[in-house]
Amino acid sequence: MEFENVMVEASDGVRTNGWLLLQKGSSRQSPTVIFFHGNAGNIGLRLPNARHMYHYLKANILMAEYRGFGDSEGAPTEVGIRRDSEAVLRYVMNHSSIDPSQVFIFGRSLGGAVGFHLAEYAEENRIPVAGLIVENTFLSISKMIDVLMPYLTPLKSLILKIGWDSEHIAAKLRMPVLYLAGEKDELVPHEQMLELHKLSSVERKGIGGGNSVHAQLNIVKDGRHNETWMQGGREYFDSIRKFISASIRVNKNVSDSDGQRCTDNQVNSAAVPDVLPSMASSSIPLMPKTLTGMAKEASSTSHRESSSNEKQL
Repeated sequence: MEFENVMVEASDGVRTNGWLLLQKGSSRQSPTVIFFHGNAGNIGLRLPNARHMYHYLKANILMAEYRGFGDSEGAPTEVGIRRDSEAVLRYVMNHSSIDPSQVFIFGRSLGGAVGFHLAEYAEENRIPVAGLIVENTFLSISKMIDVLMPYLTPLKSLILKIGWDSEHIAAKLRMPVLYLAGEKDELVPHEQMLELHKLSSVERKGIGGGNSVHAQLNIVKDGRHNETWMQGGREYFDSIRKFISASIRVNKNVSDSDGQRCTDNQVNSAAVPDVLPSMASSSIPLMPKTLTGMAKEASSTSHRESSSNEKQL
């Protein structure tokens, strides 16, 4: 695939790498998806996923990297990665080949938490992001500690150095949100995705949530943490395509000068297989599940050197 290799500078001067895949000849008329991956590996491991999105959604894809990952500078911290995401959004919104009214944020696992932050940032700064798509993400790191290491729960206030509190943000967002939930997620409890959707749903309006103008949930029955996009097949990509179309109709100004609209017919859904080719489940590493592994990551206060392309936050 043709791509642009980009370096985006955050507000603190750290530069992160990204790969921009533009639709040939129609990038301004196509939606754009900013893709935030999980906490392990790098953008290279997500190329098969990005390729399917590029072809089936007829969308531009910016594969965004984090500081300390891949060819990016610096070392990963929560504050730093938030700054990286904000810089990426500014880059996309000012790109001459991208329609800023058709920009969507996508995040899987940790990337979902990054996506929630960026969506909140966009609304607070009146940046017209068209919608948020999250897959197999969590309520917060604190809630994940309760699941993976309940014996550390009484000590969380002493050891936990990162938060990623998506639960708080989900209840406030007004933009359209699509939740893609793998029912057999082996890492993040499926119930956490269901709860995030409830927080966005209009049924909860008046009791602390439900502000999203268009909140949808798509459950993939056999979906695992990293492979839901493969196990979901045609339905998975159809749900994203239809969400993008509906969100643009909700958000887009009818006086848009070019009059272009994304329709459900832009993608030939028959071309999407029911089940995508399998990938070894170990091809993308997971977050550490052991006490020593996660405690070490959660309590680390020093910046680590970027000496490997596979990092754990």
